[in-house]
Amino acid sequence: MNMSQEIFALRKAKQLDEAYQLVNELMAQGIDDDWEIKACAWCLIDLIKREAQLPQSVLLPTLQQQLTSLKIDPKDDILKKQLDALQSLTRPFGQDALRAKALAKDHHYSQALAIYRRIFNQYAVDDQQIHMSYGWTLYQYGKALWTENPKQHVNTVKRLLNEYFQLNTEKPSILHSCILKLARSLAKEGQLRIAPFFRMWGDQFMEEDYQASEDKNNNTYQPFAETILQMVAKEAIRANDPQLLHFILSCLQQGIEKFGDNIWLKYYLAKTFLALGQHQEAKTFCINVCKAKQSESWAWGLLAEVYRDHDCNMALACYCKALLCKNEEKLKINLRKQLAQMLVAQGLYPEAKFEILTILKNSDKVQSDLIPLTQQEWYQNTEARSDNQEFYSQHAEQVDHIVYENLPWLDANMGDRFVIPDTQKTKYKIFVKTEQDTVEASVSEHQIRDLDAKLGQPLQVKGEFDDKNIFRVYLIGQRITGETWDALSTYLAVVDSVNHEKKVIHFIVDKTKDGVVPFKATKHKVQEGDVIEIEAATYTSKSGKHLRVINLQPSTQKPSKDILKTFLNELVETNGNVGFTESGYFIPPHLMKKHQLDLDDIISGLAVLNFNSKKKQWGWKVLKIM
Repeated sequence: MNMSQEIFALRKAKQLDEAYQLVNELMAQGIDDDWEIKACAWCLIDLIKREAQLPQSVLLPTLQQQLTSLKIDPKDDILKKQLDALQSLTRPFGQDALRAKALAKDHHYSQALAIYRRIFNQYAVDDQQIHMSYGWTLYQYGKALWTENPKQHVNTVKRLLNEYFQLNTEKPSILHSCILKLARSLAKEGQLRIAPFFRMWGDQFMEEDYQASEDKNNNTYQPFAETILQMVAKEAIRANDPQLLHFILSCLQQGIEKFGDNIWLKYYLAKTFLALGQHQEAKTFCINVCKAKQSESWAWGLLAEVYRDHDCNMALACYCKALLCKNEEKLKINLRKQLAQMLVAQGLYPEAKFEILTILKNSDKVQSDLIPLTQQEWYQNTEARSDNQEFYSQHAEQVDHIVYENLPWLDANMGDRFVIPDTQKTKYKIFVKTEQDTVEASVSEHQIRDLDAKLGQPLQVKGEFDDKNIFRVYLIGQRITGETWDALSTYLAVVDSVNHEKKVIHFIVDKTKDGVVPFKATKHKVQEGDVIEIEAATYTSKSGKHLRVINLQPSTQKPSKDILKTFLNELVETNGNVGFTESGYFIPPHLMKKHQLDLDDIISGLAVLNFNSKKKQWGWKVLKIM
């Protein structure tokens, strides 16, 4: 072991005096080796920290002089940071700062803070490292108090958080994010207003704050920045504070760039624009919310706010659209109130009275704001409608034109009914012909209730792919022109496996498309190597994209050589009960057994493109030997 290694080992064992003897020997000889310089520097740094805590150290000036004489690499950032921190020790408050840091390390936070406060009261401290140490002590003390007894220590923790803002700490930084996380803990318990705190904090997230996290049980959690933005926006909107709203507006816009699939950030941005009176700016995001939450009445109520002050007819249509949704009646009370007021203003008294009666019937609370309406002459002399469903349907169509006006009508076919096991909700498959492919989408009973659609029937739909590349259907209508199953895509495929036990066949179209068909789905007897023509749509499952086959028939067409090819006169190599040709084509066990193949036999036949799931690579599998 050379001397630099010995110094490092003694330092690690906290035998600093023994290590210092070796440092003196090395320095007396004169040193240029980088590792010897590092060893001496780290030993001297530790000794200076130790000696600086003593009231009067005779050794301290010598140690500082020795450290200064070393030719330390300026590119060594870690060592340089330590040297910068040591400079503060030469200042009047240096030893106090070091003592405070040591106290905090031993969890004596209140004593450490007392020292930091005295230093900052007596001196103008411009060393950011001391500000950071002070900040970490505030955070650690606050976290410890909050963990110990939130109710008892809440005011103390709030004072510590407020004290943090007097410091010049690094931003963004781990400390700065930790301070916000502590504030979030208080806000969750209703002990802190997070929106004004966040404005003081300054939207200074680290890159890691934008990343999702996992715990030891592999549970995934939203990125910290995402959760904070939602909390802050919700509170700012409720407070209706213009300064807070203007601040959160830009934060939400940046957040949406990072979290484009978070519909709630778009919702809060829309609400923020509306609160600031910027209705046209809100419209785009309201429409995004309506598309994502089309079955939720509150989403259409949000869009109504865009038009309420300047286009009563469109606002009325939005409320009608909202009331067509199958939500609980209690969730529709405010929407019915808004609609009732509009109906009264337009003289549509029977419709207005129905809304008022429905509110009174379904509300647990006294609706004091409706009492003046019920005392008016029109109310007393009007017979209410039995329901407003037809009225809603007539007016809601206007909203569809606005929300979906930029989407083209696409050809589609009606699929079959299915039930989601967890929720027992009934859904229907719709096969939609998009620019790229025919895709399988699902719709609710509510969406097709007026269609009387039969399996395979021509339909037209408006929809689009969402952020997860799932096709969402917004509008469905009858298609006058067209034939049964005319929206399906046609593919040429090769049967690469027949499972008689499970009574299914597997086929492949190319590297991106394959699927399974049960025997009962076709009247034709199919065997491996057969070429088939299928009419199908793409669907997505946990294992990836596959094809849902609706029609299948044999084909005389020749598939691409990229999928199926003939090989001639290839030598056989054996490996247990399987084999390979000299070109690397895999020969499955049943073919090896059927043809009694042995090493160096020569075969010809058909091979199909095949994916080896264990090796995660594409290759070729022999289907037939001729």
